[in-house]
Amino acid sequence: MNQLQKEGREFTATLECEHLNEPEDPVARLDLTRAYPLSELTNFRRSFHVNRSGHIITLIDEFSFNRLPDQLEEAFITFALAEIIDNGLGVKLTRHGETLMLRAQQPGMFESRFVAAPGKMTETCSPDHPDQPGFFRIGFKPETLAETMRLSFIFE
Repeated sequence: MNQLQKEGREFTATLECEHLNEPEDPVARLDLTRAYPLSELTNFRRSFHVNRSGHIITLIDEFSFNRLPDQLEEAFITFALAEIIDNGLGVKLTRHGETLMLRAQQPGMFESRFVAAPGKMTETCSPDHPDQPGFFRIGFKPETLAETMRLSFIFE
């Protein structure tokens, strides 16, 4: 897609939530189709499924295109140190001594890079650049592209 989410009220997502104040595991669903005004994108829905007892969040993105997309990359932004593991199949996120694992549930490859943002933020997160404000951008490219795609990621 190679498209950032657009700014402005006309590009907002719609949100639906289930089980937020109930014993069942909560689910939040976003319709992000309007946030990415691309002629080939016909549907983009994101859902977050929280497994309270397992301390796991599953993020699921569902895409529909009117033709085979040329490319698709999921992007995650974090202030945590992002270390690619398992030959690009996972990411270890570390911050203040706490660790979180990110894994894709479909074939593909993660990559990570530090993005310096001097003057825009004060947060630092890279041991290689301890005095440089910025963040880590984690990208995931699925191995296979299709007109209808479902990408799933687990945070634990």
